[in-house]
Amino acid sequence: MAIIITGVARFAAAHVEHVKAASAIMTKASQAEDGCIDYAFAQDVTDPCVFRIIEIWDDDAALRAHFEVPHMAVFLEALGECPPESMTAIRHVAGESAPLDIAAYQD
Repeated sequence: MAIIITGVARFAAAHVEHVKAASAIMTKASQAEDGCIDYAFAQDVTDPCVFRIIEIWDDDAALRAHFEVPHMAVFLEALGECPPESMTAIRHVAGESAPLDIAAYQD
């Protein structure tokens, strides 16, 4: 079963560019990890101080390993210089996935 992490983090406006740079490095390195299906940070289109996070991992072992990689320590150090004002993260367990048929939800 895939493990999906969703999150939202708010940063001070003065830190947004630093967070974008650190997030780009973290994203690229994380996407190359074994067990990573997808990994992304996205700046909210309605509030540039908010970043949305989505991670999809093969399983909990892959997620656990992610917290031990060197680029995680570098990323956490970078965020230590500009910590989020607020952050939430939720772990979801996906038992079934399929492409979304949008037409099936429209009248």
